[in-house]
Amino acid sequence: MPARLELINGKALLARLNYKKAGDWLGGMTIWSSKWQSEFDCKNQRHRGTAILFYAGRGGNGATVHKDFDQDKWEPVPPDTQIADLWKFACGRR
Repeated sequence: MPARLELINGKALLARLNYKKAGDWLGGMTIWSSKWQSEFDCKNQRHRGTAILFYAGRGGNGATVHKDFDQDKWEPVPPDTQIADLWKFACGRR
């Protein structure tokens, strides 16, 4: 479930925290959680990733194992997917 939602000029900025039941490996370190930030264009039904951070601890704590702040290209929201559900939530659609 999303952790933060901001609406600016018809676009929704959404951040969510993901937990891992078992740690994954990245760069020789175990990842227990990640934070993802996405932007949703409510008018044109499209999305893009804006940031991702991987953490060695649970709940977004511990050392930052990897981070990427490159903005992805805008892409259409594919129907019947988790991205579509997040777009509906972020843009207030049911």
